[in-house]
Amino acid sequence: MYEINNQVLINAPIEQVWRVLTDFDRFHEWNPVIRGIEGDLAVGQQVVMTVDTPHGERQWNLRISRLDAGRELAWRFRERHPLLYRGEHTFWLGAIDEHTTRYIDRETFHGLLVSRRRHSLGTQTKAGMVAMGDALKRRAEQPAD
Repeated sequence: MYEINNQVLINAPIEQVWRVLTDFDRFHEWNPVIRGIEGDLAVGQQVVMTVDTPHGERQWNLRISRLDAGRELAWRFRERHPLLYRGEHTFWLGAIDEHTTRYIDRETFHGLLVSRRRHSLGTQTKAGMVAMGDALKRRAEQPAD
């Protein structure tokens, strides 16, 4: 297993951060990495995520694995052969106080190809997490429209 994570403190109530994080239809307006998600936000549902990569856009078929409304969202991903490459991405929110939210973005990778991809995972994936965390912070800290 290989894990990458990022953490950001956001000066906004947890409800506001959750609204931004789960409004899939508006990701393209603020998210520099995940350009779009199509599908329903419910455990067991498949969603299609479009990601901006250094090599162009790529689509991933994901399955929502955990959902604790207002607090946690997780999805699983895999290549065609799950023994080769699979993982889970978790977005977690925790209220520090009524005006501050801790955002933790965590991705775990499993499979035979992880050791080959470790360098790109460690640099590209981490850079994407940082960019998304910073963008989420900016968006959630804006006054509600």
